[in-house]
Amino acid sequence: MKKRLRYPVLLVFLLMLIIGLFIFGPGIQNANVHPPVPTNDDALSLDDAEMYAKNMGISVQEARFRFHIQSIAGELQARLSVDEVETFAGLWIEHSPEFRVVVQFTENPDQKIKPYLTEELNDVLDVQTAKISLVDLENTQREIWFSLADLGILTESEIDIPENKIKFFMSSENKALFDDFQKKEPLPDYVAVISIPNFTLGEEIDEIDSP
Repeated sequence: MKKRLRYPVLLVFLLMLIIGLFIFGPGIQNANVHPPVPTNDDALSLDDAEMYAKNMGISVQEARFRFHIQSIAGELQARLSVDEVETFAGLWIEHSPEFRVVVQFTENPDQKIKPYLTEELNDVLDVQTAKISLVDLENTQREIWFSLADLGILTESEIDIPENKIKFFMSSENKALFDDFQKKEPLPDYVAVISIPNFTLGEEIDEIDSP
């Protein structure tokens, strides 16, 4: 799951998920990783559930259950972002090879999640340890972005939550300027810079992976 400065609405999320599964299948790396989207279960139509069920090879009942879990996961993410801000390292949903909600903390993950466990989440929750908290990733991303902007280096950036990493995308020309900047201000090892020939701001970069 990659965290941008904007969040997809539910219908866009469902459409992209279903189209992606239909075209690419579950074998594409990271194709099954998605951010949770807080939803109103009543807003999900039977057609949505049937289409998702068909593409995932599951029952409609299971599809509606997963939509419900996604809503719960969105609420959980919102709570953890506030209540456990110092150690919360992100949350995402994986749809294959098995459906699960993954939560990361920088320390004592099993203890941190206990107050938030519910019967519905018990069978699908996977709690992991990460090195850097989400708020620290966001702060570092912001600081580097402004530093690069001051130097006239045009870039786009995202937080890759499963990898616990910040990624910056820029043109080959700007990468040369960035290398000079990095000599003066070395970056943390959880920051990756990806050079893209003829890169322009706003282009689609979701399928570009770091080396």
